[in-house]
Amino acid sequence: MATATAAAATAAPATPSANVYQRLLAVQKAVGSYMRKDQQGHQFQYVGSSQVLGVIRDAMDDHGLILEVSITGHSITTKWSVPDSREHLTELDIEFTWVNVDDPADRVTWNGYGQGLDTGEKGVGKALTYAEKYGLLKFFHIATDKDDPDAFQGRVDAAKPREPVIGEPGLKALAAEVATLATQASSDEANSKLLRSGLWEDVRAWTRERGVAQVADLTEAKADEIRQLLRAKVAAMTPPATEPEPEQPADDDEMPPPMPWPDDIPRPEEAE
Repeated sequence: MATATAAAATAAPATPSANVYQRLLAVQKAVGSYMRKDQQGHQFQYVGSSQVLGVIRDAMDDHGLILEVSITGHSITTKWSVPDSREHLTELDIEFTWVNVDDPADRVTWNGYGQGLDTGEKGVGKALTYAEKYGLLKFFHIATDKDDPDAFQGRVDAAKPREPVIGEPGLKALAAEVATLATQASSDEANSKLLRSGLWEDVRAWTRERGVAQVADLTEAKADEIRQLLRAKVAAMTPPATEPEPEQPADDDEMPPPMPWPDDIPRPEEAE
């Protein structure tokens, strides 16, 4: 059974006013963007035509679409595959036409190609099946893969544009900030160098914690987080500046200095 990225909910019938393109878009939304390869061939897995039709047919019915198929060109090439056995390669040029059942004049035509290899008369049927299956897959942009839908979505996400990184200029700017912070934290040149080395190791560790291997591959947002961590760490290491203590007022109980002895009065030791 086919697997789509999003299971189609019960579709509302198409309104008669919807044109053929609106109906085709509704079908594309209903069938999803992924189909698992669950048919096994001799050397590979593949999506069966019944899978494709099983997913798309119901959506076509819900949204009032008919697909007309016409063969506009063909060729048959016969070759000997083994002695006494011939293979016939049938190639068909096919015209597909989507028709709005509420307004048959409203239609879209597109061309397809199919080929079928067979030792008997089945080449035409194989070519028609090939053209229909791959034509529908490509028309509705349905991806096929032997893996699960999550693995497919992971590859889609990986292909999306990456957020810009700081690169070499950002790396140099971050290193310069580390040097400035180390100098601010210690005026001693030897200690400043040691602190700079330790802070840069912190930068590398914080980078790895964010799932990034190289500092230059940090996004600007993650680099800013690391700058904040650096500044907080240096601020915690730097003692606050000390202010001079205010002068204390004199104690009222403190003894005043002795008065000078008058010159015209003999000192006690002199009187003796």
